[in-house]
Amino acid sequence: MLRRILVMPLVYGLLVIFAACAQPGALSTPTAPPPTVTVSATGNASPVAPTDTPAGATSTPVLEALDTQSTTTTSPDGAWVAVAAVSYPRLKGGVTCAGCSDEYFARLTVHRADNSQMWTALAEWRPLGLGAPLPAVHSWSADGAALYYTNLVRPDGCGFFSSNGTDLWRLDLATGASVELMPANGYYLVLSPDETQVAYLAFGQRGLVVRDLATGGERDYPLVDLGGQLGAAVWAPDASALALTVQSEVCGG
Repeated sequence: MLRRILVMPLVYGLLVIFAACAQPGALSTPTAPPPTVTVSATGNASPVAPTDTPAGATSTPVLEALDTQSTTTTSPDGAWVAVAAVSYPRLKGGVTCAGCSDEYFARLTVHRADNSQMWTALAEWRPLGLGAPLPAVHSWSADGAALYYTNLVRPDGCGFFSSNGTDLWRLDLATGASVELMPANGYYLVLSPDETQVAYLAFGQRGLVVRDLATGGERDYPLVDLGGQLGAAVWAPDASALALTVQSEVCGG
């Protein structure tokens, strides 16, 4: 068993990369970025007016003719519940038909557990296609004041690590305003413990990128010839270092 450790300097400390059973070879990266989608009214660099409707009500179209799939996530303090949903067209008889329409409906709402308030983070029609992005909760802020959300792209092939997002948004739970913190630039996003930075694996040959969420400035750390698929990045508790796993022979077991 071959184990290698690559150490690289970071702005705030060290980047430590652990490679387990790595074999020489090309770095596995996505062949193309996810398809471009139409951004909703909340998709601006600056906060926008939120949608404030009672829980149980909806600002979305009536979707009886669509097949809806949803995921529910509760905040750590139990005060908020986020629901990410996608709705696909159906054939007569209730059979799901991904090919009978060129669009699907994406929606992400956040409501108080006591149903006293609800924010709509996004509600929009998107084009169907291979790797169509799905709205998802990324994480809740440590102080319970915000929800971070993203879009997931379903990879094709035999990937080992599941993508946890391609872009990053922050919804203020007090006002309902959403701000885009990072466009769809990568496929594995990890917020720093103090939530001031995000590290991600970039599309193409940029490697690992650390982005300052306040300024939008980025620092690239090229990763070449690691011989496997990258993922499972973890910050040190003081944000002084990052650990990144390299899984070799992904498609060969």
